[in-house]
Amino acid sequence: MLLETLCFHCQQTAEKSIKAVFVALSRQPPRTHNLVTLFESLPGDTLVPENVRACAALSGYAVGVRYPDEAEDVTPIDYRRALSQAAAVLAWAQSLVDAHE
Repeated sequence: MLLETLCFHCQQTAEKSIKAVFVALSRQPPRTHNLVTLFESLPGDTLVPENVRACAALSGYAVGVRYPDEAEDVTPIDYRRALSQAAAVLAWAQSLVDAHE
């Protein structure tokens, strides 16, 4: 499997995790793949730690798989970073979803 594809799935994990927070807050998530836009659209009192906001860098992977001619090569280090960022977002989102059950 290509590292680009794995990074795309990391982006998807972050995106869907953030959108799950919207649902837990009884809000409609924006129709976007851009993680910065998603964070900016959260209610103002939603605490988003800096390590979670750092996942905004994953947004580029949402485009790379869809438009391979525009994708940059992904290194194993890039992939490990993407995986770590996705895991941070997932854990953050899970804690917020659990708090609103």
